[in-house]
Amino acid sequence: MGFGDELGGKGELITATTETIREQAFLPLSSDIPAGVTLRQYRSERARRQALLVASKSMVELPEELSPRQVAELIGDGGAQLVDVREPYEHQAGRIAGDVHIELDELGGAAHSIDRDRPVVFYCRSGSRSALAAQAFGAAGYSAHNLTGGLQAWVGDGLPIEPAGGHVA
Repeated sequence: MGFGDELGGKGELITATTETIREQAFLPLSSDIPAGVTLRQYRSERARRQALLVASKSMVELPEELSPRQVAELIGDGGAQLVDVREPYEHQAGRIAGDVHIELDELGGAAHSIDRDRPVVFYCRSGSRSALAAQAFGAAGYSAHNLTGGLQAWVGDGLPIEPAGGHVA
């Protein structure tokens, strides 16, 4: 019998044999199966859970909201971009070192300046304006995050701001 020849009914046998081998390779102990659940239901649910586990491990591990300590770690490693979305007078009064200042109203037009391949953390005074930015950029496919509580929480956790003697405006 060559490639492409008719199997003459043997195709069903091959399919059945393949399915049997697959099933035998996935036989749980009878004590693993809850009462009232068929073997097929058990296998289906187990396969679904394994797929979810694999998918969850491949997703970005960062939550949308990040604490000041989490942000400090990320930017300290150079692993994330930091964007201040506040007004110019707020930025001048006090800011996190190494940030980029893009006012919230100008953010859409400046999106090209934010690296899509690196996580980006947005912050403002209290976390409200920056949450809007994080949601918008997240919806656009960025790994976008918000500094929970904003610069107030950052300073409240004892983390440094610049310039020396700066304050949260």
